[in-house]
Amino acid sequence: MTDQGKGSTSDKAARAVAVLKGPRARRIGKWLAGLIVGFGLFGYLAGPPLMKWLLVKQLSAELQREVSIETIDISPYALSARVAGVSVKDKAGKEIAGFDELFVNLSSFSLFQFGAVVDEIRLQGPRVAVARVAEGRYDISDLLDEWLKPKEPSPTPRFSINNIQVTGGKLVFDDKPEGRVHTVDNLELKVPFISSLPYQAEIVVQPSFSATVDGSPFALQGHSKEIFEGKHESELALDLDRLD
Repeated sequence: MTDQGKGSTSDKAARAVAVLKGPRARRIGKWLAGLIVGFGLFGYLAGPPLMKWLLVKQLSAELQREVSIETIDISPYALSARVAGVSVKDKAGKEIAGFDELFVNLSSFSLFQFGAVVDEIRLQGPRVAVARVAEGRYDISDLLDEWLKPKEPSPTPRFSINNIQVTGGKLVFDDKPEGRVHTVDNLELKVPFISSLPYQAEIVVQPSFSATVDGSPFALQGHSKEIFEGKHESELALDLDRLD
């Protein structure tokens, strides 16, 4: 009986190997391999120009201003994307917003969380130029009026954005009625996470904010650590110098 049992097990193993080596298994394997390769090729070759065209078209229509994007790179297997050279200009050709580079690393947990889960996001060289043209009116008042319209309440979207880093930011506010221009440059911002999901990413940044406001340095440094499960301890240090 022992020999028969061994023989039976060997026969089953042999049949399983035969199935795996059969024509149907080979077809499925080729189909899966083709799907993976096709996904990669689309992400590397077809995805960037298509995404660039869609973003330029949609943003230009939404903002009612000229939008340009230099390059978009997508790494489909790493679930990351890089957008460089974004600029938004008014009808006179003056840039009112833009940035040098945006890097986003999406987490595969997005599929399981049914929401957007980002493990890391880095924004380099963001810049905004706003002008006050009259009392209570700005050169972007058309956008502000649209964005601030009362809207029907909606459920909080499911998202988790982690390791947020902004470097080299600049904000210029031209107060035309007062004849003064205020500048915020060298802006640096780090935020560990902003989330509406119970998702825990590996946090590699500590909360901080620094900038030079009209020539006066401003810095806010923070430190957070997890003491026990779900318990956090945070510290903040504020530094102001030569503030008018």
